[in-house]
Amino acid sequence: MDNAKWKGLPFLMAYLFALLQGCSVLPEPYLVSGPEHHRTTANTVPSCEPDLLARFPTDIQNALSALDPAGFNLINWNMLKGGRRGWRKDFARLSRENDVILLQEAYLSDELRNTLSSVKSNWNLATSVRYWGRESGVLTASEIAPEVICIHRFDEPLLNTPKTSLFTRFSMLPRQPYLVIVNVHAINFTMDSDAYKNYWQELEMILESHDGPLIVAGDFNTWNAERLAIMAMATRRLRLQPVRFEPDRRSRFFGQVVDHVYYRGLVPSNAVVHEVVTSDHNPIQVSFKLADAYQGGKGR
Repeated sequence: MDNAKWKGLPFLMAYLFALLQGCSVLPEPYLVSGPEHHRTTANTVPSCEPDLLARFPTDIQNALSALDPAGFNLINWNMLKGGRRGWRKDFARLSRENDVILLQEAYLSDELRNTLSSVKSNWNLATSVRYWGRESGVLTASEIAPEVICIHRFDEPLLNTPKTSLFTRFSMLPRQPYLVIVNVHAINFTMDSDAYKNYWQELEMILESHDGPLIVAGDFNTWNAERLAIMAMATRRLRLQPVRFEPDRRSRFFGQVVDHVYYRGLVPSNAVVHEVVTSDHNPIQVSFKLADAYQGGKGR
């Protein structure tokens, strides 16, 4: 993508046109779409609150199907709504290699639903907007079912339309701490650093009560130095570390990396950037295992 252009400008123009034409609507605040009996259903889930993730006890039934603390794979990708030819082949290939999939700009087309059903049995899409009759937002998919799901919404200051982040809590093997994964698509269309700072402060408040393993990943829209500094301060306060990629082929906008994976209570390995032409973002993949300090259920 030409860095001289505003990141997301083509979609912004299409969105504004569609909005004027009545083709784009804002859904209920905390709507999640997911599979149920091979059909797509939409359900209202809680708004993320500061103690929500710690409030719910471990679901024993879900814990029987848990992430392996000895090792699991995660991939993150802003898929540009599947707007480029060939995305399905890339998505299917990457999905089969990973236990957890985080998507931003997921557009719930028939193609995406069919592909999801063939590679992962559990997925949830936190809707930010319904575009041409289909939901679009952030989507988290996995082979196991999450115990707790909640949504954080923050309105884009320029458009007054929401950006959603999806919080999921996963069991790990018995007597191990649960893992919280946050799928982030941060606000974009504003030059106001205060709005970006407020966005991160809200995420911090939600995560304050969780002391255990944590992954915060997604498209952070850190396309200038000021945004990078705000994100760096927030992640430090949450005791998060960035995953390093070598070589670092992550997509850049205005010369800055915008896709990130941050972690706590885990040990990363095999961090890879996959170069694709089916989106303006390259997918990033990381293998994790539980850190020794959290073995045996510490840090729940």
